[in-house]
Amino acid sequence: MKLKQILNSIRIKHLLRINNHINKNKKFLFKNYYKKLIIKELLKIFGYSKFFLSMICNIFDLQEIYEFLTSNEKKRPLSIRINSLKKNSIETVNLIVRKGIKLCRFNHFNDLAFICLNSSISLGSTTEYLCGYYTLQSISSLLPVISLDPTTNEKILDLAAAPGNKSTLISQFMRNNGILISNDIKKLRIKSLVNSIHRLNVDNSIIANYDGILIPFIMKGFHRVLLDAPCSGSGLVSHDPLIKKINKHIVILNSNLQKRLLIAAIDACNGISPMGNIIVYSTCSISVEENECVIQYVLSKRNVEIISTGIDFGLPGLTTYKNIRFDESMKKM
Repeated sequence: MKLKQILNSIRIKHLLRINNHINKNKKFLFKNYYKKLIIKELLKIFGYSKFFLSMICNIFDLQEIYEFLTSNEKKRPLSIRINSLKKNSIETVNLIVRKGIKLCRFNHFNDLAFICLNSSISLGSTTEYLCGYYTLQSISSLLPVISLDPTTNEKILDLAAAPGNKSTLISQFMRNNGILISNDIKKLRIKSLVNSIHRLNVDNSIIANYDGILIPFIMKGFHRVLLDAPCSGSGLVSHDPLIKKINKHIVILNSNLQKRLLIAAIDACNGISPMGNIIVYSTCSISVEENECVIQYVLSKRNVEIISTGIDFGLPGLTTYKNIRFDESMKKM
């Protein structure tokens, strides 16, 4: 460990001890002053923009902020998703393990996803990967599709589909039956989407290249819609440290776009379906402006309601933020 890292670690522990002392002493007169000093030190140590740190200060307490910042300094383990459209999980896992790759099953999803514990070879260059028996996909990336719960013989829209991991998982759940429209606005990203669809043996997907906001004027009647919206990526600092420097302008721009896309997703649904429609909205951002604020906006603009995600882990959505009160049903998120 480098000397600078050791010194920073000592400083952080000292700051947390001060914070614990402040919290225990209810009559302490300078709580806010010392908390500001602690946050200023964290800013220096971890290198975030003032806006980013002020954003998470409105969401987390100081201990949670520390845990969030330190977790972002660690690399996430690689995970794979088994593609049952090509081969079942037992056969695929056996082929991978024979190459000396150690896998650990992610128990929440049965045999769908595995975490790579150790590998001397690149998981993205094996014969099994190139044949489409599995694909590289983070655990968090699986959650929106699991929540969408697509079934066979439905008409489903993936509004911002590239690079294709979620679209191909939707087709996997649909067992290649029904119709999936995989749309993305960027032509350059369409190439990776096409590649994923061919490699993973997806037959029921139609690729579209439209602005998602215009989709309701082009096609409608969908039973389910997934909107994994373009966002600031503030939850992906461990993948890209440059995200530490995001500013308010980026978050507000994304929030405005997300509101328009989610309205479009709702308008693209089959409004006369007796079973109702399901729209899943997801982002890679932790900012309230890109999550709860967007949901609150569409609740006021369309006749929709929030239902449970069907996922039994994680924390509920916020019902208060700064001076804003959100719908109580946000707790279901």
